[in-house]
Amino acid sequence: VAGVAAVLADQPADEALCGQLYARSVELGSGMAAQYAAAAAVRSRAAAARRRMSVSVPMGQLPEIGPDAEAEALGCERLLDEMAGLVRGATQYDAFMAARGLGCGAEGWRSEASLGCSAGMEDLRSGLQALSAQQAWAGVVKAMRMDASLEDEAARAGRGADDSDRRADMSKSELLDSVFYLLQKYLRRAAHTCDGATAAAAVQQAGVLLGGILLDALCTGLKQTVSAKLAGAALASAQAMMA
Repeated sequence: VAGVAAVLADQPADEALCGQLYARSVELGSGMAAQYAAAAAVRSRAAAARRRMSVSVPMGQLPEIGPDAEAEALGCERLLDEMAGLVRGATQYDAFMAARGLGCGAEGWRSEASLGCSAGMEDLRSGLQALSAQQAWAGVVKAMRMDASLEDEAARAGRGADDSDRRADMSKSELLDSVFYLLQKYLRRAAHTCDGATAAAAVQQAGVLLGGILLDALCTGLKQTVSAKLAGAALASAQAMMA
């Protein structure tokens, strides 16, 4: 692949020969991508990730993630970075060739003959989208679970109402910081691929996480807080009337 690019960068070459070399590089690149995906079990891991994230959860409840599944989802940083680098390389290589009139179909350089649209790269791209989405999803769920645990500890400690409210505000602030950090890392990796489909999938998943489980949890907590305060105010008013 690098040799073909070097030849084209240095001087004009025979179009037929360059076309054959490009087609051969796409074939070899797709084969190596398929071997990489098979060695890393990308397809089976991506399918398992989609199954976990597709389980419906009642509003106000967090998805159940087993410790092994959570460790696998959060511990694949190196794999995701490698896959993102491979997708990026294929995207840039196709763009380089397209600028020289190779690998272009009627719809532009994203033709079926391009490396980025080859079978091996499609498996990598699909796997990257699923596994990176799972990592962000699992990270957000873990952050929310830790936040709920801290709130439970504060409630059991029996602190005063003002102190509890202050700690709850701090806890929610830390939760939002953690979630936005996780999503920022997720979106930056997607953008690094230079692949529009991967970036679009990441933006969509980030929207689902923000407008789904995170917003549900924040709204549920707010409703509980407001209900408790209204109940307390009503009880105080009733006691005052009876006094």
